[in-house]
Amino acid sequence: MEDREIGLYTLSNQGARTVDAKARAAHGTSRPWIGITAFLVAVLLAVVASMAYNNRAITIVSRSSQALAPLLLSIKTRDLTFQRAALADPRLLPIFGTSELYCCAGGFNGPRFFLHEPTGFALYAAGVPVTADLFFAETFAALGHALHGKRVVVSDSAWFTSALGVSPQAYNHTFSPEVAEVFAFASPIALPLREAIAHQMLAYPRGLVGHPLLRAALRDLARGTPASLAAYYLLDPVGRLAAWVSELRGDASALAYLRGHPSQAGPVADARQAPDWPALLRRARAVSAALTANNPFGILKVQWRQCGDIVPAGACASALTLLRRGATNESGSVYPYPSAWVRQTMTSAEWTDLRLELEVLRSLGARPFVYLIPMQGVYDNHTPLSLPARQVLYQHFAAVVGGQGVPFTTFSRYDGSRYFVDSFGHFNARGWVTVDYILNLFWHGRLGPRLRRQLAAGGIGIPPAASCPRGTGGGVGVGPGSTVCPPRVGGGTVAPAPA
Repeated sequence: MEDREIGLYTLSNQGARTVDAKARAAHGTSRPWIGITAFLVAVLLAVVASMAYNNRAITIVSRSSQALAPLLLSIKTRDLTFQRAALADPRLLPIFGTSELYCCAGGFNGPRFFLHEPTGFALYAAGVPVTADLFFAETFAALGHALHGKRVVVSDSAWFTSALGVSPQAYNHTFSPEVAEVFAFASPIALPLREAIAHQMLAYPRGLVGHPLLRAALRDLARGTPASLAAYYLLDPVGRLAAWVSELRGDASALAYLRGHPSQAGPVADARQAPDWPALLRRARAVSAALTANNPFGILKVQWRQCGDIVPAGACASALTLLRRGATNESGSVYPYPSAWVRQTMTSAEWTDLRLELEVLRSLGARPFVYLIPMQGVYDNHTPLSLPARQVLYQHFAAVVGGQGVPFTTFSRYDGSRYFVDSFGHFNARGWVTVDYILNLFWHGRLGPRLRRQLAAGGIGIPPAASCPRGTGGGVGVGPGSTVCPPRVGGGTVAPAPA
């Protein structure tokens, strides 16, 4: 009996140990799945938290976007948070350009003129001095679907007269690691377009120093071979993480900037009033005349005093001597045709950057308007850069931009206007009033086919106020005896921009 009880106990104990071993085995098998599940949940929570933080940052920044609109701040250009906030604001028209957005126009430059929404919108300036098309191509690709359906303006300068386009010094000055990383790893644009932009970026290697992951990704994209693309896709997960971290840093920088500048944080009071465009044009002409009174070329007084530092030594004196002789090289009758300048202009790398920039905008469903700041013909007519040579620039710009189906103007009809631009490629006050007028029409959806043809032919003018109904403040001439008038403003309200 006792032996039987001992045997039963032994069997029972062995069975218990067997069950316990199976339980431990089952627990050990499930442990990796528990760890993986916990990791995935943590990643999901981190993604949700980062999206909430990004949305919060954009919401907070958007409250100050209008106040920041006319300010020259590098953080507005290098930080995508500010630009996403501007695109999210239905009252803002972003304009991407360089120093001309901020300089030398006595308050007539668009971002300041439209600050208080006189016709229902404000113009948001993005860009710093020496920003060019390649940087904006990267920026638009990084902004991605935020551009869909949005009106944007591109203000282009004469980088096309340089073989490389924008200089390495200028590109490095504007380079943004955040923009570049989001472009390389998180942009929704097609792979061939990303490869082409990466190829252009590699012409400026100094900006990539200290960013080995980004440099490797751009190199692999630019090569475009199956092996290099396989290497790029291996880098892609880590690159997306780096881009994600960069955007979060950008959000934090944007919020920190506003906390440190409380005077710029907050809304701006609107002042809805229909501009009297002909009167503004007269005032701007007087301002331009005063700002350029010490020379006959419409160059700002301070620039004329420093003319030898801006253009080749002796060029200003030679131009003035030719003018005093009553001669001009407008038709090319004094100096030989500048073949080297024309050849360099036609083959500039900037044209490739411009094409890529426009392709990015088109692929993302943006609605751009593009203009070229014209050359200072009043001065150039007394140098070897004759009008036939300058027309090569205008015609090629028209062919490139017009070929993309984008509304544009070269302002070539103002090439010989004394008060339209200065020697730095900035609009004078008189030039800005014309630009402001056109941008007002663009915002309100008034650039119909006929007006677009007139713009493509070199620009439009502001006719007398009597040409338009009372309350519209003048119109835009589109041909002999014809006028396109701006939207009527009355009772303190302006019709919203059409979708």
